[in-house]
Amino acid sequence: MSQNKNEKSFRGIILYDIQLDGNLTGVYTNNHDESRGQLRTEYAHIIGSILPNYRADGEYVFDCSYFDHVANRTNARLKFKIRNRIIYAEWYINDGNDITFNGEGFQMNERQLAISYWSVDSNQ
Repeated sequence: MSQNKNEKSFRGIILYDIQLDGNLTGVYTNNHDESRGQLRTEYAHIIGSILPNYRADGEYVFDCSYFDHVANRTNARLKFKIRNRIIYAEWYINDGNDITFNGEGFQMNERQLAISYWSVDSNQ
């Protein structure tokens, strides 16, 4: 079976647990050849003192770190823009100004978010 362009592009999914202090802990996996579907962790700490409401329109910024198979720990800035209960996510890696990953998702229940993400290089 031949692969189409979308099957070759870098994609993943992350499931966040919402902590009582507004921070997020997540597990993620992606289709990178070296990850082999393993689950990895990400931590996102809210910047500011306002607790996010993921069911209302708003914007939130997090300092986050994730642990992967290539670079071990990677620091990033994570931005959420919420419109009509859809969470639009952007990851800026290593204090960069360019978006590395985009994502979309929603709040699944009172304590969890699910976000599908992709590399901006794969964004066609």
